[in-house]
Amino acid sequence: MVSAMHTITSEKAKDQFGTFISTVQREPVAITNHGRRVAVTLSSQDFEALGGNEMIHKLQQKRFQKKISDEPKDKDTEALITLMCDMQKEAKEKGLTQEKLDDILHASIVNS
Repeated sequence: MVSAMHTITSEKAKDQFGTFISTVQREPVAITNHGRRVAVTLSSQDFEALGGNEMIHKLQQKRFQKKISDEPKDKDTEALITLMCDMQKEAKEKGLTQEKLDDILHASIVNS
């Protein structure tokens, strides 16, 4: 049986931040603003257990794909999107992860 998620208001999270952080270490906490859920906060350990940065990368990809699918595109833009998707697929097949890419990009910035 799944229990209801602990929920607090944004005002209470701000006013009782220490208590809020302690609660998040034990369980995810939903934050509401004007009665509407606006965020869910979880511990770093839970975040990593759910996929961590890989999960964030997938979310960013979905948002990007939705954005580009909602916008009108010309022939060149379509070709670029297709090329980017093909490159992403090939990189994933060859074992390039978001973490490895982040390391490569960080190294190139540090060495430039």
